[in-house]
Amino acid sequence: MFGTPHMLVTYRCGGLRCDECRYIGVQGMRSHLGPNWTCPVITMLPVNWAALQRQLFN
Repeated sequence: MFGTPHMLVTYRCGGLRCDECRYIGVQGMRSHLGPNWTCPVITMLPVNWAALQRQLFN
């Protein structure tokens, strides 16, 4: 596993496939689809270093 933990906040699924998964974590809200088009409740997302740098220095 890699990255930082994020918790599922909202999702949109139809049948066996999800279209949107929104997570909250250290960098705020992020969208991410899990393996096989699922929305795990907790997932590890890699740090977006460019976005984090913009937040810190702006």
